[in-house]
Amino acid sequence: MGGEERSEDRPKRGEDVDAGSLFVLKSKGTWWHCGFHLTTSIVAPALLSLPYAFKFLGWVAGISCLVGGAAVTFYSYTLLSLTLDHHASLGHRYLRFRDMAHHILGPKWGRYYVGPIQMAVCYGVVIANALLGGQCLKAMYLVTQPNGEMKLFEFVIIFGCLLLVLAQFPSFHSLRYINSFSLLLCLLYSASAAAASIYIGKGSNAPKKDYTIVGDQETRVFGIFNAMAIIATTYGNGIIPEIQATISAPVKGKMMKGLCMCYLVVIVTYFTVAITGYWAFGNKANGFIFTNFLNAETGHYLVPTWFIFLVNLFTVLQLSAVAVVYLQPINDILESVISDPTKKEFSIRNAIPRLVVRSLFVVAATIVAAMLPFFGDVNSLLGVSAMVAAVRQIIIDANTYKSVSALNKHHQGLFSFTRYENHDSLPSKMPALRSTTRSFLDFYQFGNKKAIEDERTRLNDEMNRGYFADMKEFKDHGGKIAAANKTIIPAASAIKFPVLAVTFSNGKSLKLPITPNSNEVDTESLAVPKVSLVCLSFRASSQEMISSWSKPFLETFGNRKDLQLFEVSFIDKWLLGLAPIRKLLLRVLQKPNNNENSVLQRQAVYAFGDHYNFRKQIKVLNLLTGYILLLDKSGRIRWQGFGTATPEEVSQLLSCTSLLLEDQ
Repeated sequence: MGGEERSEDRPKRGEDVDAGSLFVLKSKGTWWHCGFHLTTSIVAPALLSLPYAFKFLGWVAGISCLVGGAAVTFYSYTLLSLTLDHHASLGHRYLRFRDMAHHILGPKWGRYYVGPIQMAVCYGVVIANALLGGQCLKAMYLVTQPNGEMKLFEFVIIFGCLLLVLAQFPSFHSLRYINSFSLLLCLLYSASAAAASIYIGKGSNAPKKDYTIVGDQETRVFGIFNAMAIIATTYGNGIIPEIQATISAPVKGKMMKGLCMCYLVVIVTYFTVAITGYWAFGNKANGFIFTNFLNAETGHYLVPTWFIFLVNLFTVLQLSAVAVVYLQPINDILESVISDPTKKEFSIRNAIPRLVVRSLFVVAATIVAAMLPFFGDVNSLLGVSAMVAAVRQIIIDANTYKSVSALNKHHQGLFSFTRYENHDSLPSKMPALRSTTRSFLDFYQFGNKKAIEDERTRLNDEMNRGYFADMKEFKDHGGKIAAANKTIIPAASAIKFPVLAVTFSNGKSLKLPITPNSNEVDTESLAVPKVSLVCLSFRASSQEMISSWSKPFLETFGNRKDLQLFEVSFIDKWLLGLAPIRKLLLRVLQKPNNNENSVLQRQAVYAFGDHYNFRKQIKVLNLLTGYILLLDKSGRIRWQGFGTATPEEVSQLLSCTSLLLEDQ
């Protein structure tokens, strides 16, 4: 029955066909069905928390984050879809995240990292939806029975019973009609929420509009992170490959149509609810906008009670559809374990275990949901813990790293040094994907063409050298990507250290290197040194490596006034570079002076922003290791080390420093 259809209709996969792909992920849908599935998985009632997120961000930052989230996720989903399309055209159609991870990262990464994270997030969404469904049912109950005594957990159980029935739909494709109705429902409750907000905001009993961000600085910063987590949750989708798996062959171009359809709904619903809700309630917006429709002081609704009942009904019905969609990756795994692909889909051998196991998982999710009280907090928690977006980008990065171009065995560093050679040369397998990605970039060439060309060059660099190249080196050598120089590099062949703007933890700024011609020198506090040791750290993993060099350096030259020691930490996340967050972060990062009796002090400084060009100038490749650079008075790099110091390399650093001091 299903098995014969499957083998004929579906291109060859990266692994053997199992019961999960045979019964749950049937490839029979059109791009319309794909659009329904995508809309249900993305445009969920979590969007009703957007006014609450705006409460911590304000108008400008809130709308900017909403626009940025839409652009980033649409682009990310498009890249992932193009990757899947390309492999399908080669005859290897990957149906799940873990299939991709198995092929790109290896079987252990797919089984023990990507798969569990995706399952945890999907199950978390089911739990959150069960909780919110219970809250909406209770709201409907209180409309009809204002003095009712039923508790929230009872309504969560009622919603769980509804979910228990819907969970028995056998395949993802069988949900197409439910998800088409779900699309209509999300438009209805979004329009209702926006209309109610406008009605209340213009009414005679309208709450006072206050858009100031309340709280002290620390509270505001944590509120910003909370808001970012909520917005990330609303755009989150951990099942793109599974949704694309439901499309009948050939798949090329169909997913893109579905994404465009989905994001049209996203724009209409997200922005109307967020803007109207925040406009009406300001910084008094609650974690779930419907709760603002009740006047907390008088206990009376600000809109007709039938309206409250109706919008909550819309929400409950759509929540059930969303929960069932996010159950599909779990059902796929369960089906692979408990079902026999050689038997018919609805045979007793397969039907009874399916009924029992799916029911147990829904019951467990309902029990957990009944113990969680606050949807807003759960929503932000999911945003913090949901690493699917990161996993998706890791897969894209790994795919391009592994497939686009051959890795060079010899990377030229700053100078001639011995590099460990352990990279396998990988043939280019994805010219089509690269050209498709370039075409996508060409579509957005509205601005500076030079900037676009620079970005294209950067993209090629990142495709040739990805995150997993760094991880491989770090795993093989612990960050020791090369041996340190044994002698001083001659001044004639040494390169100049690029100008780098850094910030101290007290907020003062400085530009490295400090040279006689530098305008950054404050003669009262910081003189021009004869020699500077600059330690570069791009990730937290390299902090201990840096200390293995700086500690003996301080012990040896602690009484010298003509030396400077800088430990530079690079912080490239744009959010952390925003002024209020950066100020708080610097305050947290302040370190006590542990060498008060030493003339030479370790100066911890921080470089915020994108430093791709800086890294390119000094040919920094691996971001997981530490880089130790010895600069002379003119700012030239005269010696360098990498990773964790060995006793021999420490001796070389100290002797080269002494020689430089004598020469200067």
